[in-house]
Amino acid sequence: MLKVEHIAVSYGEFEALTDVSFEVNEGELVTLLGVNGAGKTTTLRAISGIVPARSGTITYDGRPIHKLEAEDIVELGIVHVPEGRGLFGTLTVRENLELGAYTARARRRASESMEMVFQLFPVLKQRQSQLAGSLSGGEQQMCAIGRGLMARPRLLMIDEMSLGLAPVLVQKMFEAVGQIVRAGVSVLLVEQHIRHSIRIADRACVLEKGRTVKFGPARELADQIHFQSLYLGAAAGGGSSE
Repeated sequence: MLKVEHIAVSYGEFEALTDVSFEVNEGELVTLLGVNGAGKTTTLRAISGIVPARSGTITYDGRPIHKLEAEDIVELGIVHVPEGRGLFGTLTVRENLELGAYTARARRRASESMEMVFQLFPVLKQRQSQLAGSLSGGEQQMCAIGRGLMARPRLLMIDEMSLGLAPVLVQKMFEAVGQIVRAGVSVLLVEQHIRHSIRIADRACVLEKGRTVKFGPARELADQIHFQSLYLGAAAGGGSSE
């Protein structure tokens, strides 16, 4: 479905990515792992068209997308749930969700999508008339993911969904992601809770200093001594974030 090949991204003189490559298949969950500053968030921003790739290619269903505008990439079915959630705090939960159905394709199925989101996150149905800014951190994250699902994605990219959440909520969020994948949506996940990510992911891509150093089946990577010492050891109490 998605193929990232040797992409490089710069912010002015700073090279955030130098050589990142991996792929995501239909119905697959792939997790991006790495310590602070490894380039995980920048990789998602490049795929979604927020920052341009200086070199390399990004293809989706065999079509190059690395020169497309962000709104055109959303139209193709790639949706980005950013770190920090990005909700409109003065709008209601329902209004925030409705904004996710931005494209013509998504608007046609907005009612169906809303019901799907409420089934996945029942608390949002209870809070739908409440201002998003008054929600708890966990509820805000549910709303952000729900808004992404309203766009009817084929590939959902989620950046640091459990940041700042209590352990019981972290577990619920991972369960929700599992349900999303089982419903047929591919997921590309950046997550500080590395052990949780490894358990539910099909494959994992490890980034170091803006480049891919490992990519393969998640459980095989978790068994490698280098990976365990560099990443799992650092993540025992929560993990790395970017």
